[in-house]
Amino acid sequence: MTRPAPAFALLLCLIGGTAFPAEFPRPAYGFIAHTPDDWKVIVERDKDDELRLQFGLPKVWSALEKQTIENSVSIRADRTFKSLAELVAVDDQRIANTLVSKEPVKASTPADEAFILVTTHRGLEYKTYATYRRVNGVCYVISFTASPGTFDVNLPRYREFLENLKFIAPPTAVR
Repeated sequence: MTRPAPAFALLLCLIGGTAFPAEFPRPAYGFIAHTPDDWKVIVERDKDDELRLQFGLPKVWSALEKQTIENSVSIRADRTFKSLAELVAVDDQRIANTLVSKEPVKASTPADEAFILVTTHRGLEYKTYATYRRVNGVCYVISFTASPGTFDVNLPRYREFLENLKFIAPPTAVR
């Protein structure tokens, strides 16, 4: 039996939708996340109308930091905010002491807000692509955090994750 050529096999995976085969449905918070099999859940916390789901990506080598580094993608879903502006303001306050810079970027949809944030923590610098979204009464912070040397390596994986993120009406949708 012959095996398909690697490029053909990759095409089959993409067409068949298996590029992001792991599914993380969270209907109470109105979303279904899909990830590659090599991502792992490193934090999942559901408390007081807020869910935080964080994934660790496979480690990648950083020539800048001269080590392998695990980047992360996270979703924070919160049912208590009444507007996207309120969520962004509270998030700004949360990171104020560590924020080095905040630059607006074009969001994936006109209703979203997105920023590139540079923060420091324990003397180390991190770069985050944060997307703020409100759907069916739930506010979301969907973010990708990396070291400066690995940000560009995994940014396409974050964008693909964001494109595959599905939003559904939660059972008690607030509009």
